[in-house]
Amino acid sequence: MIRYRAGALLAAAAVAAGAAGCGSSSKNSSSASSSTAPASTAPASNGSAPLSKAAYEQTLGPLLNNQVAPALKTALANGGIADPTKLSSAIADVKLAHDRMAAVTPPSAIADLHQQAVTALGAIKADMEKLRAAELKKARSDALSALNSLKADAQKIVTVGNQFQARGF
Repeated sequence: MIRYRAGALLAAAAVAAGAAGCGSSSKNSSSASSSTAPASTAPASNGSAPLSKAAYEQTLGPLLNNQVAPALKTALANGGIADPTKLSSAIADVKLAHDRMAAVTPPSAIADLHQQAVTALGAIKADMEKLRAAELKKARSDALSALNSLKADAQKIVTVGNQFQARGF
């Protein structure tokens, strides 16, 4: 196992914090039916008309907030980033988020941010795959390079998440 500085781990954990920024944070437990429904039952768009704000949040909010963010926090906490098994689970969750997000047509008011988020999630997935491969090979310099890329891409997600919130999403 390769050891990392605490600052690097905290920066990588920003992936989870950034993912949590997407979707409506103003929803409460009174809308339990939409927040507890499995992500696979959420409405999606297949290239047709853009989703409404409510449909967009219903489609992606539970996926990002209830599945991806907790999985990433679990994988990245307490040395999980150096555990290829935990990292593999987090990679699968990021891939799921990327694929589901890429499959919807966002409201036009956030189409630019949506595309930035899809691109950043794809980069994060690639960074995590490189990190996992480096961990398996015990290649410290490759792992640190992947971790630095992950930190940079995680910051992009945080920035995009903040922009989503600034636009009321």
